[in-house]
Amino acid sequence: MRNLLKENLLISPFLVFYLIHSMQTGISVLDLRGISKSAGHDSWISIIISGLSLHLLIFILYRILNKGQGDLIAIHKELFGKWVGGFLSLLFILYLLMLCFTVLRSYIEIIQLWVFPQLTPWFFSLYF
Repeated sequence: MRNLLKENLLISPFLVFYLIHSMQTGISVLDLRGISKSAGHDSWISIIISGLSLHLLIFILYRILNKGQGDLIAIHKELFGKWVGGFLSLLFILYLLMLCFTVLRSYIEIIQLWVFPQLTPWFFSLYF
């Protein structure tokens, strides 16, 4: 049986990774149902305030990283001491782990929705 799809309409396997990554970014950025349910028509104000506060936090982060010597864990220990700096580093590591789980979950949902709708998410998570 011949392939009914034209070659110029197919996506190469190399570009599928970028397609899934852009879909994950789109899902996280454009999923504003939680904000719109609680704020109603004034949800645009909370988005602007969130953007401005993130810009301020990123500016402070860059200033601290430019003045500090080494990586983030060394800066934590230099600024806050051994115990508090270690605790802040542990919190940062836990945050990164939760971020990894969230990205993995959205990746599994996209793959399950488009490619394998019959299989359970546990199969994909065990595979990864």
